[in-house]
Amino acid sequence: MTRKRAFAKHNVTRRPMAKRVTVWLAMRQLIRFDMPTLVMTAVDPARSPAERSVKDFVYALVANGYLRVERVSNGLRGGAFMYQLLRDTGPLPPLTKRNGDVYDQNEKKLYVKEAASDQAAG
Repeated sequence: MTRKRAFAKHNVTRRPMAKRVTVWLAMRQLIRFDMPTLVMTAVDPARSPAERSVKDFVYALVANGYLRVERVSNGLRGGAFMYQLLRDTGPLPPLTKRNGDVYDQNEKKLYVKEAASDQAAG
């Protein structure tokens, strides 16, 4: 199946892939990270992903079980959030759909978004 057909079959939104690849590779290297560390690690001077884009990608992966989120105390009110990669399926980043589902390019499998009550804040 070609890449184009995979997009059409699963109704995946086309997004700049280079940014998602950079963020996904950073997650795979770090395993456990906070948002500022991920953004700093994923920044490529030629193709710097916007922080909002990185956060949206992280939240989609949390909602679909790729990442676990935990609140840690950092001495400030409210604490901070740490993320841990639970599902490292390979070198290609998962593709997020508009409805929150994720298509895994490595497994060639669609993951349906978990219920809103199961999501962790981030």
